[in-house]
Amino acid sequence: MLFRSRDVLFVVTDGEERGLLGAQAFVAQHPSAAGIRAVVNMDARGACGPAFVFETGPETAWLSKVMAAEVPGVRTNSLMGVVYAAMPNGTDFTVFLRTGVTGYNVAFIGDVGAYHTPDDVPARLRPATLAHMGQTALELVRALDVSLPPEGQPIPTGRAVFGDVLGRWILRWPETWTAAVACGAAPKTCS
Repeated sequence: MLFRSRDVLFVVTDGEERGLLGAQAFVAQHPSAAGIRAVVNMDARGACGPAFVFETGPETAWLSKVMAAEVPGVRTNSLMGVVYAAMPNGTDFTVFLRTGVTGYNVAFIGDVGAYHTPDDVPARLRPATLAHMGQTALELVRALDVSLPPEGQPIPTGRAVFGDVLGRWILRWPETWTAAVACGAAPKTCS
């Protein structure tokens, strides 16, 4: 599959664990940083398992629609983003969000017990995990490439609740429907 006429920039940063230093330096100093409209950040907090889109930019209705239409086998859940936003830490994606850039934050989290220990070595990484991360990230980049509005046009706003169903499709609805959906799912507890 070919990309449209958009440039795709692959950025490798360092210093994330010391305060997101590499991403901050890139955003502050690199001439290309000002033109970035969307980011797909790849991260890890473990060594195995599927890659999850655990956080998105604030345009969750549009971003979940793009995932649902263009990214086969995506694993995601908007609740993960709510939980992650309440945590005191961040990823390189956090730096881009602060500058108004949207996108996706993707990570695998299996085998977290070895994370940042002497056992956290490349040999622990599972080939299937790396393949799923690579495929997910590539499909997200392709989806953004074909779905981003033309330069100068805003990304559609709106909030949605969403989650994958066994990695086969994404179930999603407007955030304002959540109370009604919850009542419909548990009618005995709502009046």
